[in-house]
Amino acid sequence: MRCASPHVRQFFAALLFGGSVIALVYFGLLGQGLGPSDEDFAVLHFAARSWLTGLDPYRPAFRLTPEDDIVLFPYPPHSAAVLLPLGFFGFQTAALLWKLVNVAAVALIVGLTFRRALRARPRPTRTELLVVAALIIGNSFTTKVVWQGQTSLIVLAAVMAAWELAPRRWLVAGVCFAIAGFKPQAAVLFGIWLLLEREWRVLATVAAATLLMSAYPFLTQGVVGSLHSWWTTLQGYGEEGPNALGSPRMVTLQSLLYTVGIQVPNLTLAALVLTVLLWLFRKRFSTDAIPGLLLGLSATFISGHDQDYVWLIPLATTLWLQAREDRYRSVVFASLLGLVMTPLRLLRMVDLESLYHWRTALVLVLMALAIRWTWRSETPTDGNLSTAVAPA
Repeated sequence: MRCASPHVRQFFAALLFGGSVIALVYFGLLGQGLGPSDEDFAVLHFAARSWLTGLDPYRPAFRLTPEDDIVLFPYPPHSAAVLLPLGFFGFQTAALLWKLVNVAAVALIVGLTFRRALRARPRPTRTELLVVAALIIGNSFTTKVVWQGQTSLIVLAAVMAAWELAPRRWLVAGVCFAIAGFKPQAAVLFGIWLLLEREWRVLATVAAATLLMSAYPFLTQGVVGSLHSWWTTLQGYGEEGPNALGSPRMVTLQSLLYTVGIQVPNLTLAALVLTVLLWLFRKRFSTDAIPGLLLGLSATFISGHDQDYVWLIPLATTLWLQAREDRYRSVVFASLLGLVMTPLRLLRMVDLESLYHWRTALVLVLMALAIRWTWRSETPTDGNLSTAVAPA
């Protein structure tokens, strides 16, 4: 490709981009080869209809089909603000609307990735940006989230938007962080970071937005009742088939260790400690690298499923921007990214549980490389959220 003219490279990049859009439609919207549609959205729609009919969505467990495991609704009460409108529609219409929301989230993620990349020096070419967009849109994690009606893309878009906006546009940033809290494991480390940065206005907005978004469940079921039901559900959620330790869908370090016979407690405390360490050394590496590192810690140490690997997009962006001008780094990054993106169905051909979790180890390597490649020997004077102190 380096020998080809810029126009030829851009032509092939445009073909790749077009292919990624086709993949999103074929797999994400039409679901060819991906199994039953909207499995995760069925849980969300069930919760919305339960709230609208005065039921507690956390209490009644249900099965998608008689052969399936019991399904629990694990999202916090403030998710009602987004889910309730969907309950006014029939399942098929609501599922289509939710797919469109996920597609909009993909578009926002691409836009925010471009915004970050264009701060780099030298600026990426149009060809590079087309390739990056293609990888974001057409990868198997993205298409799976859209097809199953998951929330991982929406949470990622909210986190990325909040990071870009805070602290200057603290009100909107706080609302975005509250939306990211639909998956608490994705938001908790950002909450710790905001606390360490003393971003009181953002934190106050997060708290107020979360409270307002919880209004309907709190008014109909009571504050204590709603929170207690949610907490009780979470206690059983980790025992469900796809959420249990050792499940091929779980991507945490705890689950990996479990498959090789090593049982350790939940590693949330380790994630909190590592977050504090990152904050202490925050001026040694790029501010833009922080969201990817925090999301990587969340998925690896707190709780994460394979579809949550869309959260690696900011981390991958950091590595790409550091590797694009260095052939050795480019080879290392491309090799690791290719391994992480290996579809799980290929690994199922080898009946070895620990192989299902090999990407967990790769994510740890990617996070280490992100720190190593953006590390600076001199510290800048300003390291707050609003300042992209390095082109990474």
